[in-house]
Amino acid sequence: MPRPARSVGRTIDVLNFLGADPSGRYSLTAIATALSFNKATCHAMLVELSNHSMVLRHPDKSYSLGPALVNLGTAATLEDEAVLDIAVQELAAIHAELNVSGMVTKLMGGEIEVMARRDVMRPLIDFTPVGARTPCRPPAGQEFLAWESSREIDAWLLRLPEHVRAAQRPLYYQRLGDVHRLGYRASILEDVRALKTLLRRFVDGMPGTEQLIAAVEERAHGPFTVDDYHSDLSVVTRFRAPIFDASGRVVLAMSIGPFGPHVAKDDILAAVGRLLEGTSKVTTSLHGVVPVPDWVTVRPDADGNHTLNPGA
Repeated sequence: MPRPARSVGRTIDVLNFLGADPSGRYSLTAIATALSFNKATCHAMLVELSNHSMVLRHPDKSYSLGPALVNLGTAATLEDEAVLDIAVQELAAIHAELNVSGMVTKLMGGEIEVMARRDVMRPLIDFTPVGARTPCRPPAGQEFLAWESSREIDAWLLRLPEHVRAAQRPLYYQRLGDVHRLGYRASILEDVRALKTLLRRFVDGMPGTEQLIAAVEERAHGPFTVDDYHSDLSVVTRFRAPIFDASGRVVLAMSIGPFGPHVAKDDILAAVGRLLEGTSKVTTSLHGVVPVPDWVTVRPDADGNHTLNPGA
């Protein structure tokens, strides 16, 4: 695997720092101190960025984001709209064929946003409208993180409470490994939210309440395969699968569910297969590639089995 280019990473850090306050202006010292950079190195980076109009250098020697980023942002937005349009067309086809609700979501910073949805007429549990955002905090977001590097996953895990992070890190890597191997994530998130509400109503304030709720949520977030539930697949309320671009990045995720209690197991198995067919079709249209992250080792066998690297 190629070594990370530190200079590129540092340049991105500078742009992200300025982008966190687009109207702000910062001195060289303030930027170098905030990012723990050597002052001379930081100055050279800012000079190069300003030469390309990605950063503006003001008369008072402060720096802010430059106009060149506007053109890049506009181009990226137009591309995102085209990608979303392809995904929505495929979602509509799945919705029409299976008579099941579905969503397209996107990871934006630290949040997961609902970009599009198609719904059946029957009532849905825990409906989230287009535009709604939820924090990408473990266990949420596994369909995006299972193809990321260990660095990105460890940053995601930092959003867990400190007292549980170390103990749950190996478990999360194992779960993400299963999601990576299967190509999808299954969850019963909506049912867990309802159960957590009931627990808080009836046992709130009693010793061990938070531990009980945490245990319920931990058990509920999988990873789940359809075989885990045999004939009772209705408890799995949503299946989520990623869509990749040409760089191997998960640009969107598509999900289907929930299924009614009377849906046959074979029909749900077929629905999951159709979901994977759909996400694969969109990925192919984007010339997308499915990456193998640094914490996964794929064994060269017919089943495509893989194991976790010892460092994970």
